[in-house]
Amino acid sequence: MYHELPQEEFLVRKIQRMVEKAGYLSREQVRRMFRKYGQETVEYQLSYLNRCRLINYNRDNGILSARVKPIRTEVEQKKMTTAFWVIANLGDEEVDEFWLTDMPSQLLWINRESNKIHDLTVIYPGDVRTTGYLRQRVNATWVPEGEPDVCDHIALVFNEEDGQEALEKWGFDRYCMLDIDDHTVSFYPNYDTSAQQETAD
Repeated sequence: MYHELPQEEFLVRKIQRMVEKAGYLSREQVRRMFRKYGQETVEYQLSYLNRCRLINYNRDNGILSARVKPIRTEVEQKKMTTAFWVIANLGDEEVDEFWLTDMPSQLLWINRESNKIHDLTVIYPGDVRTTGYLRQRVNATWVPEGEPDVCDHIALVFNEEDGQEALEKWGFDRYCMLDIDDHTVSFYPNYDTSAQQETAD
């Protein structure tokens, strides 16, 4: 018999899973991801997880971390934390499920409404050629010969020149840029959802 979890129990598991997968996140990322539940509810769940020693939560600086740290280099962890801003902006109402992926990409998710698959690759300035080449090599091993690539490949870049090169030379379908001040995300071409335009309260 199917047992439906109460909303708050369901939410607390989703928050715990997000922090454990990411390794390190900011409080704002979690609030933005689960904004439809309200900030007070999210904050209560973060405190609960911290009290139960299921995650680490530093209220002074707003940093969340997994109790068991993923094995990543400093650069890999920085890319992963940055990548999570993208799905945090889309929000739980848009991201049906997500997974961590092997380098050079960081995340793969399914859109809740369209069921379309997206993956995200963080590309630092000066790395677009190397990262683009590696992504093509990895992608060739996953897509069977003669079959269409149904995944929407997104590059998270830090300048428009790298974004254009990712589209024109390295097979990405779109690129996005992260605002360094408010951490909103802009997509080029547009990621066609209403939730992407929303920000946290």
